[in-house]
Amino acid sequence: MSNRRQSAAIAAVLFACASAAQAYGPCQSEQSRSRETARRIDREWPQRPSNDELSRYIQSLGERLGRTSLTGRAIPWRFTVLRDRSPYAFSIGSGFVYIADGALRFARNESELAAILAHEIGHQLAGHFCEPDPPSHGRYDSSAVRRDEVGTLVQVIDPRKELEADQYAVDILRDAGLDPRAMLEVAKRLPAHSGSGLGRPENERVFALQNRLRHFRPNAPGVQDSYEFRRLREHIRDQ
Repeated sequence: MSNRRQSAAIAAVLFACASAAQAYGPCQSEQSRSRETARRIDREWPQRPSNDELSRYIQSLGERLGRTSLTGRAIPWRFTVLRDRSPYAFSIGSGFVYIADGALRFARNESELAAILAHEIGHQLAGHFCEPDPPSHGRYDSSAVRRDEVGTLVQVIDPRKELEADQYAVDILRDAGLDPRAMLEVAKRLPAHSGSGLGRPENERVFALQNRLRHFRPNAPGVQDSYEFRRLREHIRDQ
């Protein structure tokens, strides 16, 4: 799949759960399904090598976030950087997380980049890959769920899961010593037509985060940044 076609298909999708062309089944099948999805991504999507400087930085930051809980410490996290200028990230289960070059450009500081990764980690910790796709009828509002085909992948964007992953991300950022308010700042800046359907400042995602953080006393003193983040961000901008 060409980089242009890929960008057009998922432009402005910052957060998502992705799966192969069928729903994730029981937990015991998550590992095999996620590995098959990873193989498809390896075949179709341009990636930075694992020894690339940016890849090493993302892997280190991601592991720091993923290991803030006992559950997270038991997961073999693998963070892969995709060569794409569009700002998005997604996870596929079993610790596989993908983030595009464009997400580094989108983030204004290291805390915001960490928030993007923490949201994807939140999907994993919340057990979203052990759940079947939402029902198409009954009391569940399935009309809010969006499914986008991207090559051989299907991105399932469920607002309920997005909100839950945000809540996990707040705790992950706090426990990693980063500013949990970065999750709110990222949510406020989502494009109006982001894939989650929650891309405006007045949306439910922002309200939920504001409510969570209203009486929240973070351990971190404020927005954190690092020289390494700023240097790599400038390097990406120059490419």
